[in-house]
Amino acid sequence: MATTPSRAEEKARKVHSLLASYYNVEDGSENPSSTKSRLGESGQTSPRTPDPKASLQRLLRSARLTDLVAQSSGLAAEVGSLDSDMQMLVYENYNKFIIATDTMRAMAGSLDGMDTKLTGLQSLLGDVMERSADVSGRLDKRQQQIEELSDTRLLLRRLQAVYELPKKIRAALDSGKLEVAVDAHADVLPLLRAHGHKGALRRVAAEIEGLARETLALVKSRMAADPGTASDCIQAMARMGQPPEELEAAFVACKRGVLERTLDIAAALLSSQAAAAGLQGPSPGTGEEGGPGPDPRQATQATAPGLEADPPTSGARSPAGEGGAAVEAWDPAGGAPSLQQFLVQLDSRFLTELAATCAEFGILFRGRDTAPLFKVLRATFSRYLALTRRALSDATALVAARGAGISVAGRPLVPTAELLAARPGPAQAAAAAVAGAQWSVMEMVGGLYVVKNDIARLESVARELGPKDRASELIEHAVRQHLGLCFAALERRAQAVLGDVGAALADAGGHAERCAILGPASELLRFLIPSDLARLLTCVQAYKAHAWVLAGWREVFLDMLAGRLRHCLASLGREMAAMCHLPTADASGGESSRSRSPSPTRALRLVSTVDGGGVPFAVPRAGASLAGALSPPPDSLLLLLAGVCAALAEGGLAGVAKQLRALATTEGGGAQVVSPRLTRDLARDVVGVRARLLEGYVQAHGARLKLAAHSMTEAGGWRTGKEPRGPRELCVLLLDTLAEVSEEVAVVTATQPLPASTPSHRASPSGSSASGAMDTESMGAAVSRMFASSLERGPGAPAGITPPAVCAAVAARGLAAMAEALHAHTLVRPAFQQIQLDVHFLRAPLQGFVAGSYEEPAVLQALDEVLAAAMERCPEPILLETAVLDRVLASGVAGARPSR
Repeated sequence: MATTPSRAEEKARKVHSLLASYYNVEDGSENPSSTKSRLGESGQTSPRTPDPKASLQRLLRSARLTDLVAQSSGLAAEVGSLDSDMQMLVYENYNKFIIATDTMRAMAGSLDGMDTKLTGLQSLLGDVMERSADVSGRLDKRQQQIEELSDTRLLLRRLQAVYELPKKIRAALDSGKLEVAVDAHADVLPLLRAHGHKGALRRVAAEIEGLARETLALVKSRMAADPGTASDCIQAMARMGQPPEELEAAFVACKRGVLERTLDIAAALLSSQAAAAGLQGPSPGTGEEGGPGPDPRQATQATAPGLEADPPTSGARSPAGEGGAAVEAWDPAGGAPSLQQFLVQLDSRFLTELAATCAEFGILFRGRDTAPLFKVLRATFSRYLALTRRALSDATALVAARGAGISVAGRPLVPTAELLAARPGPAQAAAAAVAGAQWSVMEMVGGLYVVKNDIARLESVARELGPKDRASELIEHAVRQHLGLCFAALERRAQAVLGDVGAALADAGGHAERCAILGPASELLRFLIPSDLARLLTCVQAYKAHAWVLAGWREVFLDMLAGRLRHCLASLGREMAAMCHLPTADASGGESSRSRSPSPTRALRLVSTVDGGGVPFAVPRAGASLAGALSPPPDSLLLLLAGVCAALAEGGLAGVAKQLRALATTEGGGAQVVSPRLTRDLARDVVGVRARLLEGYVQAHGARLKLAAHSMTEAGGWRTGKEPRGPRELCVLLLDTLAEVSEEVAVVTATQPLPASTPSHRASPSGSSASGAMDTESMGAAVSRMFASSLERGPGAPAGITPPAVCAAVAARGLAAMAEALHAHTLVRPAFQQIQLDVHFLRAPLQGFVAGSYEEPAVLQALDEVLAAAMERCPEPILLETAVLDRVLASGVAGARPSR
């Protein structure tokens, strides 16, 4: 419910409204309630309505008389109230006007004497200002005099200090306080430059200049003795007025000395471990920076940091003198650090100092040309990389030797004789010998990771050195060298085993002893080569697991790995050929002597080099060492090596090639980088060596049979006309040779030898009669087959390494020699019949030796050619009946089979 306003409030509002209307002021505070109050109870407008007449007419028409009377009374009362209020307001305004007028009159009376006083004050202030200006003038003159006297006093004190400065500098130098001497010289330097050429200051300037030279010498000596103070010393020299060029040269020379000493200590530490490692030193012309190196006969042996080597053959001492002390300071424990520890130590000293040098140069010589600095740093950084390569190389050499199961001297850790005599077999013994051997790929990866990260820190301060590119080159070089040395170690092991086996065969007393060696040796070599290659490829998988190692050159790495594999096998093939005094195939596919085309293994330097070109295993090549010892080499050695090559070609290398292709497969199963023809290429290389070795084996036996055929044909008495009584000794020699060949081939290939042949007579299966007629059609087919097979396996080599095939090749050589020997003589009828008896005697045993061979028809045809040659050289070739030949062979005259 709305509250009814009081009478006082209503009256106040009315007064306010009247005043506002009187002064023409808008009543902004009036609200709708005040407007409504001016309306009557009937809602009509107040007297302030713009149209009062209309309002009055409406009121008269609508209101009752009583209401009109009441309204009239109210209006009259209201008019009276308003008149009284207006009168009161007028009275109040008059009162205010009277008070204001009185106040103004009082103020005018109080200001009547103020002008006189202000005039007197103005004159007084003028006198004060005149006296103040006079005093200020006199004070300025005195102040100027005082300042002049003060400047003179200060100058006199400075002159006194200058005259006393030589004594002060001398005292500071005598007491070792170089900082005091430098500060004193820096303070007086501007004065001497400005006035040192005047009057008495000349003598003082000369003394101070001499002391300055002495101070500079001491500062340089301190910088040389303690390179850590190089920045302070350079700043001190700059304060003494040294030109920037000399300061740059002094700073660069100091830091170069620090870096070179760090590298010298590292080189001394490497050299101190050389004797214990047992590796050879750098070769001539391959010093650490690639310049001329020391003579290898007098050079310090190379190093192998962090890897246990063979026991030293002689006491290894650290470098004497300062270098040895530095090595001990670097490695106070006295033990050989691991490869990773060595690289961490080297990097923490060298690379940290190199980065600090670049940062200090930028602070001390801001805005100066950095070319002289980086010219020096580039040389020292190259030497650092060379030392790092050297450490990686020597460490790799040792792990490669241990992984291959050889010592750094190149000899097998387990002697070959023990492996051959081991039970249950040489293969198991060889596997046990290298069971714990590793190629330390993870050791290499760890070392390369340290070097990569440490060199990467230089990118922000020494980008001119190209640290990223150099680190990538170093990683690629180390991986290449690691693979090269691992393959070289495998090659060394195979060479050593081949040499030991060849020497054992050369010392064997007879056929039985050779066969006793051939069996275990064949098993050992068949297992050794593919298993070692498989072990190496398994370890190389670690490089694939660390993608950053092969980043940017993965395909090159895989090509290199495949090339290393082929090169290793080709080199072993050349070594086998060299051991057996056989010619090697040149690049064009022809043959060349070993002196004109040395193998890559012979061309490699047998030393440890920093450029990765050397093989550090100090063992002579097997082929070179046996070239004189096995002269001529035993025939069984050729057969053994041919059997090993055949085993490799027939399946020993398939697993290796499969493993290499798996290594080349991308993570997502993408295309392979290694050619799928790798197995065929590897087999083709090995097959070529096998063909030459087997041909050499056949030629060796053929040469002896040829010599025997000519000598026995020449010296025999069978051409004197006596009737034949049995086969000649030459036939027995041929059969004995074939029996030995069959047994040796069976031992090498792990097959059953052919049954021993007897001299019993059997009818010729080819239908040869007394007339000795030959089947021309069969001979033509055999010659065609021989020509076709010779295109694949080479002339004179059998189709495969089986007892029948090899016996067929040897028999063909022997029968050709028999036919050739007959061409030089004219035979009488009994001599011709002796040849017929020999042919009849040989036919059945030869069929037993060559049964199932591809060249069986050719051998039988060659046997008929012996008889045909005898017919050509006999004037009366009268053939004996087959029955007669059988009776002669079965008679007691022939007796038992004669022996050699």
